[in-house]
Amino acid sequence: DTASGARVGATYIPSGALRDTRDQAVPLQLVRLDLETGDQKVLAEGAIYDLLLSPDYRRLAVMEEREDLQPVAGRSVRVGDPMRRRALRLIDLETGEIPLERSLDYAPYFLSWRPDSGAVLAFARADSQADFEDGGGYVVVTVDGRVETLNRHRHTPGLVRRVRAQTIG
Repeated sequence: DTASGARVGATYIPSGALRDTRDQAVPLQLVRLDLETGDQKVLAEGAIYDLLLSPDYRRLAVMEEREDLQPVAGRSVRVGDPMRRRALRLIDLETGEIPLERSLDYAPYFLSWRPDSGAVLAFARADSQADFEDGGGYVVVTVDGRVETLNRHRHTPGLVRRVRAQTIG
């Protein structure tokens, strides 16, 4: 009913001293199961909401929600604004988590593996208080944990065409 405009919807976004009082999702576990032996190994645990298997089936890019974000004073909260910081985790299915050289706040549902499985393309921002439009950029996260921010104006057109072709095609 709210999507059609028949009813008003509201979202509770606490701030200040009450910021962390909002109900949080129950942590999920990402588990590797050996079908022959029945052995299970927990690969990751947290507020996981998206994942993408690499083309060579050896690694997972896992998106996870982290702490609540404080709304910026004087700036209107928009419908699509994230309420929690989002982190990217790379998991090697044999050896476990690959530490990343720096932590960023990632845009949701924008992951694409390089065809050779050597890196993930994502969109992220360094400061959770900046807009993704103004403070965000494309990043390449390699399987050895390096995080490279791409020059937005130099790389964007070709990257978007390649990602769009890979995602849609």
